Amino acid sequence: MNISPGNSGTGQVWDFTNLQVQPTDTILFEDASLSPYTGFFPGSNLVAHYKKDSVYGYYTTNQDGMFLDGSYETASSVNAAFHYSPSVTVIPVPFSMGDTHLSHAVAEFNSTGSGTAFKLIHHQIDTLSGDATGVLKVPGAVYSSTLRINVRATGIDSIFVDANGNGNFMFFSVTVSRNVTYRWFKQGAPSYVLGIEVNFSNPSITERIELNTPAGNPATVDEKGNSFAPEIFPNPASDVIYVKGNIPESASLEIFSPTGQKVMSGTIGGSKEVNISRSGLNGLYYYKINSGGMVIKSGKIIINNN
Repeated sequence: MNISPGNSGTGQVWDFTNLQVQPTDTILFEDASLSPYTGFFPGSNLVAHYKKDSVYGYYTTNQDGMFLDGSYETASSVNAAFHYSPSVTVIPVPFSMGDTHLSHAVAEFNSTGSGTAFKLIHHQIDTLSGDATGVLKVPGAVYSSTLRINVRATGIDSIFVDANGNGNFMFFSVTVSRNVTYRWFKQGAPSYVLGIEVNFSNPSITERIELNTPAGNPATVDEKGNSFAPEIFPNPASDVIYVKGNIPESASLEIFSPTGQKVMSGTIGGSKEVNISRSGLNGLYYYKINSGGMVIKSGKIIINNN
């Protein structure tokens, strides 16, 4: 569904009571010291385990706000720590209507993939603006005092490849992605209530919706994830992309260029594999796994088809 995030300014009334809950998920924040990979993030004090994505997210909370320090991915195709330096700002404190905050974080990931070593350097540049206040209505609750934060995010992924295996990395490609997310926070006892991500080029297109309802009625509406938790491998890929997980045989895999153009698609089928050996694709792409008219998994994939 496509939903308008509404206007900016004070005294707004946002009515989203018609949202329909689809996939649900529960994410718990715990003491980081109790997690299995805390040694990689000694400065973090919170961890969230995103089970459907096989990821542990490590955070720091203090008097200045909440910050994402990095993540540890435990999927079979990736098993490594991913550090941001400096950390990504999730929410600064204090933050009010009219405030603006710029977050610029850098992370590096190294992998040998399917035999070819590569290095991915990711720049995450977010501009957070408190652009509206008002009454927020969602299924099961009405919040009389909310702050909306507009997050304009730019991600820059640069890939370097060690083609000769001698430790010298050469520039391979760069990809730029952008998105705009509106996040509503309940004031008083602050908490994140609603998030709507819209298409950067066409704001009338909704990319993702997250809804956190009152305790006792937890629900998440998320067009990009659900309980099936499919996984693709290898990544990087060169000949065949395999899909693992509890998904219907009619599910399909779509691959898009960095500009959003669909460059390949195929039914996963009972074998849960898609042959890309003759696709001519080379570089960084985005993928979506679709089932029943919904996107149940999306992400990035590197294809090395030289």
